[in-house]
Amino acid sequence: MRNFWLWMAVFATSFFTVVINAIRIQPYTNRVMLALLRDECNPPCFMGIHPGSTRMRDAYFKLIDHEWVANQADDFPSLIREASHIGAWVPRTVVDWVWDEPSPSWIDQQQPGFIIVEDQTVRSLGIATHLLIGEFYLAFGKPDMWQVQAVDRSPNRQFEWTGWYFNQGIAIIAQGTCPARSYFARPVQIRFHPTAEITTIPESLDQPSSQLEAAC
Repeated sequence: MRNFWLWMAVFATSFFTVVINAIRIQPYTNRVMLALLRDECNPPCFMGIHPGSTRMRDAYFKLIDHEWVANQADDFPSLIREASHIGAWVPRTVVDWVWDEPSPSWIDQQQPGFIIVEDQTVRSLGIATHLLIGEFYLAFGKPDMWQVQAVDRSPNRQFEWTGWYFNQGIAIIAQGTCPARSYFARPVQIRFHPTAEITTIPESLDQPSSQLEAAC
């Protein structure tokens, strides 16, 4: 009987060792890389829209034809519809849309996507996501620059943390309530900007997490 239990203990140990090793050798899939690094549209670009170079007219027609976008043509502001058809200039305007079901699961479909247009050009594009700060660290490393803004709002102090990645032409923004916990597990909004504009942000010297804790 003693040998039986000894054999069972060895078997159980070996079995769990094999299972754990099998889990460890599974390749890690970084959702950020899959979401942003597409052959047809590398950042700063998304859904075929490249801030800084894509014309408002082209962006408008891309959006109404895109399977991820629920809006029909009449759902967009009349100013944008008319200007897109005749090639007119527009003042700085935010144009948003509602996501449709085929959009990827990492997109926060409860929050609208948006572009900022000015004159005849797309200046910026933003999407709320379920992607986490930590996933961007794994994909691209520490942000090139970052800053934290905090304001007192009842009942708790609120913060907004922004990190910039120059090579990718993106900023990631996390918001929340102080005290800031689980820094790397916070979901972000992604802003796509022309690289020439994103590199003008003043640099912060503290570590991102330390700066966030200090602000709160």
